Amino acid sequence: MAKKLLSRFRPSMTLTDCLWLCVNRGKYTPGQLVDKIDYSESSLKRASLDGDSGAGFNLRKLIPFMNAQGETTILDFLNYSMGQISIPIPKSGRSKKDRMKSANDFQRLTTDAISALNEYNDKGSSQEKAIDMLHQVMKGAVELMEEVKKGNQIELDL
Repeated sequence: MAKKLLSRFRPSMTLTDCLWLCVNRGKYTPGQLVDKIDYSESSLKRASLDGDSGAGFNLRKLIPFMNAQGETTILDFLNYSMGQISIPIPKSGRSKKDRMKSANDFQRLTTDAISALNEYNDKGSSQEKAIDMLHQVMKGAVELMEEVKKGNQIELDL
């Protein structure tokens, strides 16, 4: 079974935020990544800095970097910036239990997003939170749609 990749992207993040998060809070430290992606530790650290002290990130290292860290945060930022959404392609052979859990998780997520939207509309609370939650709902809906397109029906054992 393929490994599940982590995304901590939120629409309020910048590219530098995403790079910093992946470099400094990923599965591996910058020092450990040196051998895994053949990129210097100082270049990794500089790529995640803002302003003049920052440096560019070698795009040829981006996919090995995301795979090593088990992160799609940067990919999600790039997609969002272009008006797109990236979703994990559902793997075939998922158990009925896993598919039911996905449907239940989506229902919970949708309820939480509606609550955040209502709070924003009624009380003027965090626009950022409402946008973040709605973004997660869109990704979840597309992921479930892909499951349905594959013909994976969820049958209940009664």
